[in-house]
Amino acid sequence: MSNAITTTASGMLSLIHNGGLSIPKPFSKPILLLWVPVMGLQFVNGITQLLNPLDKGNKLTLVREPENRYDKFAILVKDADGQKIGYVPRRNNLVLARLMDAGKALYATVHDKSEAHAYPELSIDVYMED
Repeated sequence: MSNAITTTASGMLSLIHNGGLSIPKPFSKPILLLWVPVMGLQFVNGITQLLNPLDKGNKLTLVREPENRYDKFAILVKDADGQKIGYVPRRNNLVLARLMDAGKALYATVHDKSEAHAYPELSIDVYMED
């Protein structure tokens, strides 16, 4: 038998690989879930000053807003100081919101930013950690 998944007497899943037993381990590093643009930047007062200190890789906080009157799956993006930056796009937030509601820890990092358009743009990488 080359590879098979079995259940042990205790109910744990095991992977049998080439005759040896391997117990699945929790992931040991964050999992990149997706890359998205941050929406609503144009509605944040002083957004240019908030984005200025941000560099690629800077960690950002994601906060669920289930009581948001426009989107019950809304996820707010905040900088390290807790200042509102914008939102995860509605088209991308359903699964992320459900993960957060189930107690999974999600966060974001700065992917890229630009001021080449009428208002600043920011994109983020969203991660899940163990």
